[in-house]
Amino acid sequence: MAEDLARQLNMDWNAASGAAIPGVAMHFEDGTSFDHDCDRQCSDAKPEPPETNYGERPTWADCSFSAGLYRLSSVPNCSIASRDQVWTWQTFGWVLNFSALRQHVRCSYMADGSIRPRYNHGCGCDHGQTQLCAGGNCSNACQNIDSRSGLAMTPASMEVSSCHCKSIDQYYHGSSPKGCYWRGLVDGADELQQMLIQQERYPAPCDEFNPPEIVADLRSLHQALQEDFASIVLALVVVDGTHLEGVKMSSLARVQQAMQKFPGASTYDLSRTPVLGIKKSRESRELPFFALK
Repeated sequence: MAEDLARQLNMDWNAASGAAIPGVAMHFEDGTSFDHDCDRQCSDAKPEPPETNYGERPTWADCSFSAGLYRLSSVPNCSIASRDQVWTWQTFGWVLNFSALRQHVRCSYMADGSIRPRYNHGCGCDHGQTQLCAGGNCSNACQNIDSRSGLAMTPASMEVSSCHCKSIDQYYHGSSPKGCYWRGLVDGADELQQMLIQQERYPAPCDEFNPPEIVADLRSLHQALQEDFASIVLALVVVDGTHLEGVKMSSLARVQQAMQKFPGASTYDLSRTPVLGIKKSRESRELPFFALK
């Protein structure tokens, strides 16, 4: 089963333009955890200016879940060596069922959306764009308060809607607050296809592998994961060469044993979800996914 899944994911990795499954959706953890932030205590700190230090976690967008959409053709007209630069520091991640994830999407970006300081749970404008707030009186992204109504932000709030993509030709590269988002089903529209067209029309430079970012509503996704984790997460992946607590994760048994200690691991039923390895070499011409032994 693991070998077959690795083979299929490697085919999805090589997805052609317009494919029904347009790549491999992966969520990587900063550390090794199944815990995610939702309904946390926000601070009342004022927003940081755009493109500066984004402050502390209590000011960040709440209740969002981010995944990158990885495929080799994301950076066309570059050498294999350039295109193989995908991840360098992550250790552990999830491969998501693209069709299932799509039902929980709030928005998407053609590249890294830098969502932490963005309103509407990562799907709005940067909270440092104070010109969008009434009298410049902005809440931070975690508080997520519409400066005009005094209520929670909605897709119609000026601090949100001002950064909705109006055209496929409205594009950017890098983590800029000028970056626009495309709406997902959670916010009333499925504009994922427009994002993919935009990303193909304006590919990142060869030295900037910056895959599209898909932002899901963590509340609805968490409920679905609790009901049937394996239907949403096709595989858990460990990056080749990873060490956890001083032990190299070189075998399936070692990875499975280590995962049981991850924070939040008991929240979900992991028993039916395969564990795969994923290569991280920038120079390898090999396909990335492989079955652990």
